Amino acid sequence: MEFEMPKSFEETRPPVEVTEGEYVFALVKPAYTQINNAGSGFNIILELAITGENDERDGLVFNYYLPMPNDGDVEKRTRRGQSMVDWKMDRIGKTIEVLGGKIKGKKFIIPDQALCKAKIEIGTSNETGEPFPQISGDLKKKIRKGSR
Repeated sequence: MEFEMPKSFEETRPPVEVTEGEYVFALVKPAYTQINNAGSGFNIILELAITGENDERDGLVFNYYLPMPNDGDVEKRTRRGQSMVDWKMDRIGKTIEVLGGKIKGKKFIIPDQALCKAKIEIGTSNETGEPFPQISGDLKKKIRKGSR
């Protein structure tokens, strides 16, 4: 059977190379929740795009996952003795602060648009075993639009 592609195979380009380092990111769509891979809880997902590099890396989107506390976390502790609920809430709270969101009691708001900095490290894909760039660690340095 014969198939036709939208362009010739000679015209394909390799993925854009993203090196390890710190980048400025823009939140490109409102945060949303999705069930985690284990099916045991939900993650808040932030879609962050590299911005300000003035090259082909601009616009590359990375997902940043914030695990939400769930009933199974109540009795769990981190290796440092903090309750898992508190650890997850602390991480979410720091991220909200970096993005310029609001916290009031048990409720919080993540803005629809924000800028931040984050570190990219080269990890290994669980699916293919190949290296790929990923956001590592916490988001940091709340910055204002137009500044770097």
